[in-house]
Amino acid sequence: MTGSRPPEERRINVKLTKPTLKTALVVLPFLVTLIFIWRFATPTPLTDEWILVYNAMVAQHASFKNILAIIGALGWKINDHPLIVPNLIYLTIAPVFGFDARAMVAITAACFLAVALALARSGLSLVAALLAALILASPAHFMEFQWGFQFTLTLSIWLPVIGLVVLDQGTREGRIDLRSALIFAILAALGVLSSAPAAFSLIAAGALIALKPLPRREKLLAILVLAAAFIAVALVLHAISGGGDQGSPAPVAYYILTAIGGVLFSSPLVLKQFGFDLRSATGLVLVITMLALGLFAAVKGRISALALPAALTLYSVALLGAVAVIRGYLGNWHIQMAVPVLLAAIVLADRAWTAGALPARTGALVIFAIIAFGVVGVWNGFTVEGPAHAQYAQNVTNYMRNIRNAPAEKPFPGNWDVAPEMVDFLKKKGNPSFADEK
Repeated sequence: MTGSRPPEERRINVKLTKPTLKTALVVLPFLVTLIFIWRFATPTPLTDEWILVYNAMVAQHASFKNILAIIGALGWKINDHPLIVPNLIYLTIAPVFGFDARAMVAITAACFLAVALALARSGLSLVAALLAALILASPAHFMEFQWGFQFTLTLSIWLPVIGLVVLDQGTREGRIDLRSALIFAILAALGVLSSAPAAFSLIAAGALIALKPLPRREKLLAILVLAAAFIAVALVLHAISGGGDQGSPAPVAYYILTAIGGVLFSSPLVLKQFGFDLRSATGLVLVITMLALGLFAAVKGRISALALPAALTLYSVALLGAVAVIRGYLGNWHIQMAVPVLLAAIVLADRAWTAGALPARTGALVIFAIIAFGVVGVWNGFTVEGPAHAQYAQNVTNYMRNIRNAPAEKPFPGNWDVAPEMVDFLKKKGNPSFADEK
């Protein structure tokens, strides 16, 4: 009988239920994500994803005799972004699901869930872990949950973030845990092999190490290794760069602040004008709040508590700054680059709360603001942006279904196109978009 258990055993059982409860609550917001995917994601591969479909068309003819020729014929990059890991995943998983783009969307959602669970198990309070999950699962950044190709960018950005969380935990005892460092290195490498943005995680890791109370020589050596790795990766990425769609640089500060606000409120498919508006104002308030909390922690001598928030913030700023300069426009598919800043704010506020530096009323106000703004973003995702992109995807599907009739116009973007052979391939492989065609 449970009533006969010793008090010590009952206490142990209570402790064991806390991680389970936290995990369950962290998973809950992703049920909303699943509903969004079910409602608005489509099976049709779109634009950049076509390069992966073409690769699958080439790979279907592979044999032991021509394997090297097949490997050489595949497209392993797009512009300045490697596609090595995404290609391997796509060629393995996509055929199982008839090249249904929603299978790739599911990988994206699973990656976000993995980040939420990693943060939950890193020592965050239950409330903070739930807020982080709400941000990660939000359809405000709807492109991740509607465009299959986004799994390439998601792997690149978020595998290293998991590595940073692990590295932060592995440097709490006044030394660098080699296993944690190895995990970060592996996840960062997989990220770089998925797309270029992961390279900036090496700079973020350097900032994390710099703020930790480590032996001076060990700290200096780690920072030098990370700097050398970043330079090497940057040189390789530059060597394979295809130039991409260069645009006029956007005002970097407004661009970054707008992206941060867009994580909460959502944003249109593409933004090309930047200034002081609701999104950028919200981003500015968040940044000022983070600076105030960071300054307070520094004054109190809790520099190491700033390590992970500083690393995540630097990571986001580097990513968004690069896109602002190179592309000049803010696509909703770029918004996930700003999500680490929101996570950094949550981690920072949680650590301030735990240390007694954040008054209860202020903490409650922060929680209310994040939830309220987040609800606006979810609403926009479900009622405006999600349906609009679903209609665009349907237009692409209709174009593909009638491609042999040579329609006069085809959906944006105009520099991409499909061939009838690819449509036949998708039809033959059972893609649901063409299930009713013979």
